[in-house]
Amino acid sequence: MKTSWTQRILMQIPNLITLGNLFCGVYAIVLLFGEKIHWACMLVFIAALLDFLDGFAAKLLNAKSPMGGQLDSLADVVTFGVVPGIIMYQLLAYAYQLKDNAIGSNNAWFAIAFILPLASAWRLARYNITEAPADGRFFGLPTPMMGLTVACLPMTLFMNNPIINDWILRPWILHSIILVLAWLMISKVPMMNLKPAKWTIAGNELRLLLIVLAVAAAIFLQYAAGPIILVLYIGLSALQNKPVLENNNTN
Repeated sequence: MKTSWTQRILMQIPNLITLGNLFCGVYAIVLLFGEKIHWACMLVFIAALLDFLDGFAAKLLNAKSPMGGQLDSLADVVTFGVVPGIIMYQLLAYAYQLKDNAIGSNNAWFAIAFILPLASAWRLARYNITEAPADGRFFGLPTPMMGLTVACLPMTLFMNNPIINDWILRPWILHSIILVLAWLMISKVPMMNLKPAKWTIAGNELRLLLIVLAVAAAIFLQYAAGPIILVLYIGLSALQNKPVLENNNTN
């Protein structure tokens, strides 16, 4: 049975949304080289919304396809891999400039930031060749969550809180953030899938709790809530996967 041209167009809507994600990532790179980190971070936030909407649209239109899955990963490795890597590179460069011995700083210390795109590519490639569990869990920190966490860091600096800024701009803090995020992505720690299989309250209690806590944290802490939301996500993921881990240990 042949599909009509309107059906073929509708089937491409999720892919067009994914391309919007990729557009945000490419444009963010241009802005970062133009030292417009604020707007680059805003594009990461927009891209995260598009990343959620493309999956929603695919389910709504029953338009899931192998090409859509590959396209989504290719877009994510740019927007939530390369862009966060450049952001962290620039933050490290700025942090080292603030040191007393800034003139003697080695640029190789900044390049550690590029571990993030490497880990992102590894995680996405593994995801593409691994059969997803029936319960929809992820293994390893999703790249969009990592990208959002990194994008919150420079936005937090713009809040001009001296104490927070002093901590963020310590090189060892930034190095630690990079290494922890990279490890979380390539690890096989089970994580919560933020895209629910069914749009009902039952079965999505922890997702709803995460949304409520994330919104509350964002209201009170603004962009500084980014790392806290990440910790909440990991903690609630562990709570969600506790029965699964216990069953595996029993077996």
